[in-house]
Amino acid sequence: MVRSSSSSLVGKLLTVVAVVAHILTALAVLHIHLRLHHYAYDDAYIHFRIARHFVEFGAPYFNPGEPINASSSTGWILMLSALLKLGLLFGRWINLAFAVAVVNAMATVVGAAVYAALISRLAHRPHRTLAYWAVLFIYIALTIQHSIGLMETVVALLIVGIGLHLLVRDNSYCFLFFSVAVFFRLELLLVLVLVLIYGLIEHRFRLRDMVLLPILGAAPFMAYSLYFFGSFVPHTIRAKSIVYSIDYASVFQDITNSLLPDIRLPFWQYAIPMAAKELYLLSLIVLVGAILAYGTMRTLIERAWRAHRLLGAFLIGWSVAIAGAYLSTRTFIFPWYIPLYAVPLVFSVSALMASNRSRRVLLSVGVLATPVLAILLVGLLQVWLAASGNPAHYQHFERGARVRLYREIGASLFRQYPNTTLLAAEIGGLGDTFRGRIIDGAGLVSPQVLRWHPMSIPDERNCGCIGAIPVGCVREMRPGIIVGYDAFVEALLRSEVPEQYVHTTYPVFLDDDIRRTPVHWIWGSKQLHVFIRKDLVEHATATGL
Repeated sequence: MVRSSSSSLVGKLLTVVAVVAHILTALAVLHIHLRLHHYAYDDAYIHFRIARHFVEFGAPYFNPGEPINASSSTGWILMLSALLKLGLLFGRWINLAFAVAVVNAMATVVGAAVYAALISRLAHRPHRTLAYWAVLFIYIALTIQHSIGLMETVVALLIVGIGLHLLVRDNSYCFLFFSVAVFFRLELLLVLVLVLIYGLIEHRFRLRDMVLLPILGAAPFMAYSLYFFGSFVPHTIRAKSIVYSIDYASVFQDITNSLLPDIRLPFWQYAIPMAAKELYLLSLIVLVGAILAYGTMRTLIERAWRAHRLLGAFLIGWSVAIAGAYLSTRTFIFPWYIPLYAVPLVFSVSALMASNRSRRVLLSVGVLATPVLAILLVGLLQVWLAASGNPAHYQHFERGARVRLYREIGASLFRQYPNTTLLAAEIGGLGDTFRGRIIDGAGLVSPQVLRWHPMSIPDERNCGCIGAIPVGCVREMRPGIIVGYDAFVEALLRSEVPEQYVHTTYPVFLDDDIRRTPVHWIWGSKQLHVFIRKDLVEHATATGL
């Protein structure tokens, strides 16, 4: 009786400790997001502008009156619009960047708990708590840099995680969640296909559910796209395939290099040969894939194929499918794409180690995984230091600092020239504060610009990963204002076009960000160029604006 009371007390105490640990983790992640959300990705503000126009004008267009599907994340646009509507219920426009920072922080923590619970189910009972907290840490370390960027990736991963929980319980509503996830990140269509193939092979679900539930999940998003754009395919997919010219080797290198989070350590970036890093990552992928394949074959032979035992194989299939799709289509890898294949790949290792009883397998994978865990820890510590002290410790600080400058320049230009058209190669931060019409020099929201793409290399741009501003576009469209860093206006500066404009240059970042870091350039650019058409300047001068 005493032993039973003692065990009950210990159990309650452990539950309280677990709850407190989750609360502290959530508060730490929220603190990081709130401190660093000012350094969000430029593309995040593209979604913000579209959502604001959806609420304000009733149509989800980047430029009012121009029905161009400028977002490949229908679900994210609707979610942002709902947040804005919620704010208007209280009579005000909310700070969408702040709201999304809170949403992403909570999605990161809840997603970490969801995936940790999945993996811990596979672990042997004495190790379940250790497996849970290890996986929780790994997930946060893998996703937090991209969650701070205020993109939709962590929400999409959370939806897939809920679907996985339902899948291993043979609950057919998993198909609903996998279908919805597709409309947050289109690449997750491959995950839905994998799940449907599994369902057909295993006969664990009724065929009616496998057909109707995905359709039910997709229906509202497809109706939205058809109503507003007359097409299910976002324009950005076509535009990116035209603008960016990247070879297979470069995409493969980007994928392998991205499997570990960015860290700001000189010895990792420069002292360690890149080939050695890629060889290490490739050997880890091959080893884990071979072990998972062996385990899958064994379960087939023993006729003991169960959903939870195939979780590791499913995760690596998910990772390989998405990474393979990027490679086959020579896709330019933006930072927020990375978790979509890095998370399932790393978690396949976790699933393997949690469920495998072989000491040799555990030892071999553990030895290879130790450096990865060490780098994850360093990356997470750097994010914490950035949030608690100097934001320049944040791995994507320079990316975010340029967006801060864009937003300030955009606000200033809109105050002076609210009725003109602005042309830029990057339109997120500028579009957030310059509320007038914007022409996208890369053609992502301006289809008419694509006839001047792809631009030649090296005559018009340094490399195929740069969506620069075409000279022909400026000559024909004669925008009132042009904004771009060095890398985006190289061809323009060599042409006669600047003679028609008043040309001003700005430091690469705002003054406070310049003081925070010794790195005063981005992508080889050391200044931001602003061109204002001479007739606009003369008119503003004459009217005293």
